Amino acid sequence: MAGHSRLAFLDRGLLAVSRLLKDTYVQWDLSSKKGLFQCFDPRLKLLFLIFFAVAISLKRDLFSEIVVMVMLLGFSLLSRLPLVAVYSRTIALGFVFGVLVSFPSACNVIVPGTVVFPLVTLTGSHDLLFYHIPRTIGFTREGLQLVALLSLRVVNSLTLCTLVLYTTPFPDLIKALRLFHLPSVVILIITLFHKYVFILACSLEEMHLSMKSRLMSSFTSAGARTWATDRMAYIYRKTHRTCEDVFGGMLSRGFTGEVRLTESAPLSRLNWIAGSALLALWFIVILL
Repeated sequence: MAGHSRLAFLDRGLLAVSRLLKDTYVQWDLSSKKGLFQCFDPRLKLLFLIFFAVAISLKRDLFSEIVVMVMLLGFSLLSRLPLVAVYSRTIALGFVFGVLVSFPSACNVIVPGTVVFPLVTLTGSHDLLFYHIPRTIGFTREGLQLVALLSLRVVNSLTLCTLVLYTTPFPDLIKALRLFHLPSVVILIITLFHKYVFILACSLEEMHLSMKSRLMSSFTSAGARTWATDRMAYIYRKTHRTCEDVFGGMLSRGFTGEVRLTESAPLSRLNWIAGSALLALWFIVILL
């Protein structure tokens, strides 16, 4: 039974690797579909991400956040994103980092206000260090509005990032960072790192499946530790050898230490029109 639990632990690791590969493939597949945001230039989408992330953080009323949520939902529909997959993640994370984290602020001990859901009634009010404990302890209207506002901010921010990431190939998104005058070598390192993580995940999955196909009995604790240690050493050696091979290939093709990336094409008329429309939407959200 212990051997099966150790093997199940390795299987869970393989499941995490497989999920990484699946997410990478899904991101590539969605970014190649014909949709609204897939037609936009990556530089435009990067600016859209930054501008609207700032707008979401600045707004302090529920109505504006709801308007942004509806707008992002419309963009997701027009971009042909899987809404169930997108919003199941964003709402779950919004509940954890929005509702659960800020829920204590709904109590009038933290945020004073009009009590709408009383919980406990004491004999009188008390002062404890920096807190004033009122006679009636409960949830306030102002506190619940604050919890809802923070939750909507988290959901909208995650939806915004998902919309841009799922409609833009990762290499194109990295190249769009040149808009902020990042050094070309930094962009090249990030691109190579992303590619190697994908290669590493494939190698880990193949090694685990190969081991599992030859396994005739359950793993012992010592065997599991030995296998994991050997794989770590193998991955390290393979990484070092791959880096040397890649660098040697670059030198053989004339690399002299200067990184030159292809220049981005000028924005098309469609992107200028779309950028103007998105900028107008941003001003509307800011003025709400």
